[in-house]
Amino acid sequence: MLAINQKEILDNIYGGVGLEAHNFLISALPESNIDPKYSISYDPAKSAALFDEAGWKLGTDGVREKDGKKLKVKLWTQSDTEFKRLTEAVQAQLKAVGMDSEITVFDSSAIRDQYKKNEHQLAVRSYNWNNADIIDWFFSGQRLGYPNISMFNDPKAEELNAKAMTGSKTGEERIANFKAYHEYVLSQFPLAPIYQPVQNVGYNKERLKLPEKIRATQIEATVVLDMEDID
Repeated sequence: MLAINQKEILDNIYGGVGLEAHNFLISALPESNIDPKYSISYDPAKSAALFDEAGWKLGTDGVREKDGKKLKVKLWTQSDTEFKRLTEAVQAQLKAVGMDSEITVFDSSAIRDQYKKNEHQLAVRSYNWNNADIIDWFFSGQRLGYPNISMFNDPKAEELNAKAMTGSKTGEERIANFKAYHEYVLSQFPLAPIYQPVQNVGYNKERLKLPEKIRATQIEATVVLDMEDID
């Protein structure tokens, strides 16, 4: 996870449009405002040190090996152009720290069924959701195989999940509980955050007046209601 260079991907694949992602939630959510020590960022030196500590030594061909076995993994992605380009970048960045990843591309409509077989090791995925409960969707021990394709199943995480999902009495308490759950999941490294897209919206300034600050995590019907018709 420390081998992924978010800035390089943002600059070279997305032309600098969007944001680097260093945790799992979109930055508009208060639950994303975590303690910086839990952020996952590019650190190839630490990545190499952890591989060495685990006994995976760099071979003469640039691929790490342990007990005569090469560090080769399956890397799955879907057939959309963006996913393929991003996955190729991830493959190159993993190779730079000694991990040989073999890409398999599945049709976007079929990859979900493939995930349910749990034959993958790494995968490039995305989500489009504006609520912190997306952490439960991707990392709950009750959702192993799919959508929790990382197979992350941790007793402490499950306790924090239950507290966040059902144990909050106020909005403030819910934010605090989800932040704690978010931080713990990140501390266990089941994912490498990469990229956060931006949403561009065009409108006619002669016909509509938008509030100076839009109070929502994305443009949708409830936000559009804040618009004023100048006519």
